[in-house]
Amino acid sequence: MSNRRIVHEIKLENSVKLILALIAVGLIANPFMQMFGAKNALAELYGAESFNVKLSGSVTTYVMQ
Repeated sequence: MSNRRIVHEIKLENSVKLILALIAVGLIANPFMQMFGAKNALAELYGAESFNVKLSGSVTTYVMQ
């Protein structure tokens, strides 16, 4: 018996490699962006339907019609 081996090679195009690399970088960078971009909001729940929030900035309200 001879040792026969069949090898299948799949070569990806450069555009596919670039897309896969961008997806990988985005998945790795996502937790860091959320960690550095998020600001803390301190909230204390005193009742079942209301809570107090401390803000360190202005609040803009939008009315939907």
